[in-house]
Amino acid sequence: MAESDLKPLPYPGAFRFAELISPVTASYSTAQPFPLRTETVTWLRQRFASPAAAPKRRLYVSRRRAPVGRRRLANEDEIVTLLAKHGFEEVFAEEMTFEEQVKIFSQAAVIAGPHGAGLANAVFASRETCVVELMGPMVDRWYRPSMLFQAVARLLGQRHRRVVGIGAWAEVPGGQFVTNEPYTVRPDSIPRNLLR
Repeated sequence: MAESDLKPLPYPGAFRFAELISPVTASYSTAQPFPLRTETVTWLRQRFASPAAAPKRRLYVSRRRAPVGRRRLANEDEIVTLLAKHGFEEVFAEEMTFEEQVKIFSQAAVIAGPHGAGLANAVFASRETCVVELMGPMVDRWYRPSMLFQAVARLLGQRHRRVVGIGAWAEVPGGQFVTNEPYTVRPDSIPRNLLR
């Protein structure tokens, strides 16, 4: 299909089609697992990214401005302060344009942050990039190596580390999702080699 064959649709809107072929999610759903496809990652990189030859930036993808109750790292201020002393820049992916996200993440040597959509930008990073994902113990139990950010890192040959914190829930409260688990991360659990 040529790009000229594509027809943009106004947003928001509702549309009726005689036939519609739509791709499934590119990651993992608890209802139905769909493996992340190499072709998806390759297409995204070829279409949008030009990773830096020698990436140097150290990014912390913050969730401090996320709505209360959404994937809360309770001691995020403490973690941000620690990482800032070691050259990490705090970034808020949700406040950046798509182009800004591609640019900054393509320059990253290290991407760290709480489990969340902002880490998906690692798809634009160098193969030498290290991705450090912070999460609570419930999310860690739910996590599968074939899903989400670890899957992207594997496909790209990036290093991926999970740092599991201490959770505040004994079980998931009604009406909540496991990914909204509040947790803390001990500063001494951050891999030492990131702090050089």
